[in-house]
Amino acid sequence: MIKADNAVILAGGAGARFAPLSYEKPKGLIEVKGEPMIERQIRQLKEAGIKQIYLVTGYKQEQLNYLAKKEGVDLIANPGYAMQNSAASIWLAWDVIKNSFICAADNYFLHNPFKQGLKTKAATMPPSTAPDQAANGASSLTKRASSSR
Repeated sequence: MIKADNAVILAGGAGARFAPLSYEKPKGLIEVKGEPMIERQIRQLKEAGIKQIYLVTGYKQEQLNYLAKKEGVDLIANPGYAMQNSAASIWLAWDVIKNSFICAADNYFLHNPFKQGLKTKAATMPPSTAPDQAANGASSLTKRASSSR
């Protein structure tokens, strides 16, 4: 198991699948069992030891601003949310993404999945091969990412 460095929660979409509930508020603020989905997810991340949480906002972002003070999350605004998709939100958070959980604000988990940490292909390989393959994969990913910027 690899411990995640942080989490990025994508909360910028208009939530068309949640209509008409999302007409008045962002989909992450829709309550399930008396608790906004996004607050539950933040709580579960914190219970798993994730201290740094980034929230990428867009649609009705002013309604999510309270989470910075209440939960200590860092907000990243996506001003182009209406014309872009989640990939644009991930791009805005690119500099903070490391060994990160990348979550959608409208996910509801009965049990805390974040306590399991990150599982990677390298983590499940025999010890004699994992470091070489993990290093090769990381370096080629880094080269592709830096060349595309």
